[in-house]
Amino acid sequence: MKSNVFTIMKKEFARFFKDRRMVFTALIMPGLLLFLTYTLMGGLMTSLSGGDQGAFIAHVCNLPDSLADRLADEEGLQVEIIEEGQIGRLRAQIEAGEENLLLVFPQGFDQQVAAYDAQSGLAAPRIDIYYNSSSAVSSMGYDNARAFLDGYQYDLCHKFEVAQQDLIPPNAPDYTMNALTGMLPMLLLMFIFSGCITLAPESIAGEKERGTIATLLVTPIKSGELAAGKILSLGVMALLCGLSSTLGAILGFDNMISGTGANFSFDGIGATEYLLLLLVILSSVLLTSTLISLISAYAKSVKEANTTAMPLLIVTLVIGLLPMIGGGGDNFYFYLIPIYNTSLGMSGLFASDYSAANIMISVVSNILYACAGSYVLAKMFRSEKIIMTK
Repeated sequence: MKSNVFTIMKKEFARFFKDRRMVFTALIMPGLLLFLTYTLMGGLMTSLSGGDQGAFIAHVCNLPDSLADRLADEEGLQVEIIEEGQIGRLRAQIEAGEENLLLVFPQGFDQQVAAYDAQSGLAAPRIDIYYNSSSAVSSMGYDNARAFLDGYQYDLCHKFEVAQQDLIPPNAPDYTMNALTGMLPMLLLMFIFSGCITLAPESIAGEKERGTIATLLVTPIKSGELAAGKILSLGVMALLCGLSSTLGAILGFDNMISGTGANFSFDGIGATEYLLLLLVILSSVLLTSTLISLISAYAKSVKEANTTAMPLLIVTLVIGLLPMIGGGGDNFYFYLIPIYNTSLGMSGLFASDYSAANIMISVVSNILYACAGSYVLAKMFRSEKIIMTK
C-alpha cells in the first residue's frame, strides 16, 4: 500500500514542479502578491494621510496676538476662541470623541516669551495641546498643531515648550489597528484559497476529464490508496503555498503598518507567535485543499470545479472579516468552526491578544476535518457514478 501511495505522490509532484506556470501561480505568486499588496497599501495610506483632510476646528484659549494671524492663515484649520471656564467641558468632549483639539496658552504668553531666559533655569512658558489619540481626526489635528507650534518655537529660539495631553479614554480601542488586524486574515485566507484552487481541480477534475483517473482505478491500486496519495501530495504542495503566503504576509505587513502611522511593529511578536501563525495557516491550507478536492471529485471538468468553488471563496472572504465585526475570541467553541477558527486565530495573533489553547484547538480541529474529508474523498473514488461522469 505504501508503495502505491508514494507512487501517486511522486506522480503529482512531478506534474506540479515540472509545470513552471503552475509553480509560479500557486507557489510564488500568493506570497509575492501579499508582499506587494501590503506594501502598496502602506504607500496609499501614507499618501492619504498627507492629503487634504478638510477643515477641522481647533479650540484655543488665551490666543496670543503674535499667533492670531498665523493660525488664521493655517490651511485646513478653523480657530474657535474659548474662555478658561470652558476648558473642562472641551476636555470632556474630546475624551468622548465629540471634539478634536484644544490648545491652551498661558495668560500673557507673548510677555512671558519675551521675558524668558533659557539660562535662568526657570520653566519655559507652556502650551497644552489636548487631543484623543484613539480618533484619527483628533490625532491628525494634534500632528498639524504640533508641527505649526514647533516651527514657531524654532523661530523664537525655543522660548516655550509644547506639552502633549492625550485624552484617550481608558481601554479605548485602536480603530486603525482593529481595522488592520481584521483585514489581514481575510487577505491571507484569500491567497491560501487561490493557491489551493490552482492545485486541486487540475489534479482530480482534470484527470477525470482526461479519463486517466478511471484508468488508474482499474489497476491493482485501491481507491483508498489513490485518495491518500492525492490528499497527501496536494497537502504538501498546499502547505508550501501556505508557507509562501506566511512569508509574504510577514515581510509586507511592516510596510503597510508604517504607512498608517499606527504604533505597531512585529518587534513584540516572538518565536511562539510566529510558530502558532504558521500552524494556523498550514492547518487551514490542508483543510481548504481537502474541501476543494471534494468539489473537484464531484465536478465533471476543471472549469466546473473552479466555478463551483467560487461560492466557497466568497463565503471564506466574508468569514475572514467576521472577527472585525463581532467577538468570540474568548469562547473556545468558536475555534471549532472551520475557516472562522482560522480567522479568529490570525486576528488574535496579529493583535497580540490570543489564547494558545484556543489556537491549538483551531489547528487540531482543522486537521481532523481534513482527515474526515479525506475519508469522504476515498468513498467518492469508489463510486463509479462519480468517477465515470464526464
